[in-house]
Amino acid sequence: MESIAKTESYSAMHNMPRPDQRRSELPKMNKHLSIITVFLFVSLAGTAHAQYFLSTILEVNGTPGSGMLLGTGIIGLGDINNDGKPDFAVSTHGIGKTFIYFGGQGVLDGVPDITLRGGDNMVMGDLNGDGLKELIIHQGYYTNTPGGLDTILVYFGKPLSPLSIDTVAGLIITSENAADGFGYAMDIGDLNNDGFDDLVIGASYYSGEKGKVYVYLGKSQLTNIPDFVIVGEYHNTWF
Repeated sequence: MESIAKTESYSAMHNMPRPDQRRSELPKMNKHLSIITVFLFVSLAGTAHAQYFLSTILEVNGTPGSGMLLGTGIIGLGDINNDGKPDFAVSTHGIGKTFIYFGGQGVLDGVPDITLRGGDNMVMGDLNGDGLKELIIHQGYYTNTPGGLDTILVYFGKPLSPLSIDTVAGLIITSENAADGFGYAMDIGDLNNDGFDDLVIGASYYSGEKGKVYVYLGKSQLTNIPDFVIVGEYHNTWF
């Protein structure tokens, strides 16, 4: 009988706010307890009827009534500390932080090993073509960002020493306007087939909710200036 296991993540999240709802409104929006549950998915092969089951190996609770919204984003990081175990990151929309949990032997302890600035959705990719993946995190304007603007924080991958990712953002991309939804939608991939991953950022509330898309092409020396933009044609379409 062969046992195959992998880790899956699930988050319980309540009342996700619009980009124009300020930080002071968040605690009264979310009175519930945010919970992150990590499951072990086990498949038992080699029998007449394959068996599958989930086993909880970690449960992390947010602070009740805090509005932290633990689990806004969840992303697998791979093994960033070179211990042979996969690691993962969990963001908190309400307090603007991302917690990184290292994998380990037995049951995980639920205490974050690293805390990064930024606490919304996340993507990963190799923007500068060095073979190491960057972690890109959205930071909402409601969490004390300068001028009330949304920002995108790029944490560059690096050779293991002792981590394969920086803990201080090496590039910050700032929205044009406050509360235009910049960064609530992001994606990454090699759009022009040049070997560099490219970053696409949406701002759905831009200019009367016409919406705007910013494309940052990957290159060896990255900047915070988009290579091209696309603006929606009509108001209230959230392009």
